[in-house]
Amino acid sequence: MNRISLVIFFSLLTIIHSAYNPIPIGSVVISTISNIFVMQPKEYGGTDELDIIFTAPTGMTIINTIYDPSFRYLYIMFTNTTNNTVYLCQLASLESLDSIVYQLSITFDITNINNSSSFTSDVSNSRVFFTDQTGVVKLFSMSGLLATIISTPFNSSNPIRSVAYTNVLNRLFIITDTTVDSCINLDKNNLQCCEALPRGNKFRSITFDQNLGELYAYVLDETTGIYLVVLNATGCPTALRPINTLGTYTNLQFVIDRGLYFASGSLQNSQDNSLLIIANGTQNPRAISIGISIVALHISYPNTQTTSSTEETCFNGITYTDYRVAVILAAVFGTIMGIFMCFNALFCIDFFMTKRIIRNLKNQIPHNLFEDRWNKLVEEKYAKIALESKFESFFFI
Repeated sequence: MNRISLVIFFSLLTIIHSAYNPIPIGSVVISTISNIFVMQPKEYGGTDELDIIFTAPTGMTIINTIYDPSFRYLYIMFTNTTNNTVYLCQLASLESLDSIVYQLSITFDITNINNSSSFTSDVSNSRVFFTDQTGVVKLFSMSGLLATIISTPFNSSNPIRSVAYTNVLNRLFIITDTTVDSCINLDKNNLQCCEALPRGNKFRSITFDQNLGELYAYVLDETTGIYLVVLNATGCPTALRPINTLGTYTNLQFVIDRGLYFASGSLQNSQDNSLLIIANGTQNPRAISIGISIVALHISYPNTQTTSSTEETCFNGITYTDYRVAVILAAVFGTIMGIFMCFNALFCIDFFMTKRIIRNLKNQIPHNLFEDRWNKLVEEKYAKIALESKFESFFFI
């Protein structure tokens, strides 16, 4: 029984360790060159605690990640120290990758991680856009089977910094250092673009936010902050509206959730891109030091319909680590209770089986066996008494 209990216990721990999705709802996924963190910010009712869900082994450098918010799937793009070949693999569980690894049709020099090269994903169509430092945009599938260079109407004097595709509008948005364009005919690789005015300065990232059924596009510049891209009915940008200043940081990437902004950046005179900057337009931005160069940011959307700038009063402070510990303790308690239930079941089975065996044995004994035995003993007793009486009478004659 003890061996069986240990097997059950360790099996439960293995299942919990391998099957539990390490990305909690209502969190930010922060991918760095060597680790991937999840953080539940105070705006989502969390504590800003950083929890590691993946650590790159020796020789691996993470260059980007792709996130599917519908299923909370995370795909890791990485290269190794021996060559510049890029691979892609899904995060299977905590600190574990899937056994299937795809080799992609691009190469990447890790010295360019914090420079003006970018990756953006269209996970709905299983494809990725890669923009290198020269402004060349390459489209490739997540399986690595297909790849093509996108023909763009932009000249080399104003190179492309990043692109992003939206399925809602079926448009590819392109930003250069100063312009924002919205383009159609991506499927035919014959882009026709319309440009927003006025122009900006040192644009670096573009992303989308869908709120109450409406799609909004935002761009981030390197030194100022975030701009809303005003779109007309056809999806063409018509204006840029500054909405949030992120402070005196050098910005590179960002994501947004209903007015809550998460950006990566560096301190002035630094290019490590190791700060997570959080702002919501109503309070001063706050910066959290990650300590490692950030390569991608993602949002695991909360279930609530609105974001909050204050901490929740109910279940406040419950983090991924707390939840995982609670699950493990619940499994241990359940295992112990299961063992006791097994003991009780065996005792009941033994009791009723023993009772049944005794009943069967009694049924096998003849009904008059005890009565016959008693009568025989009585007869023997009377015979003995009669014999003794006879001997006494003989001696007295």
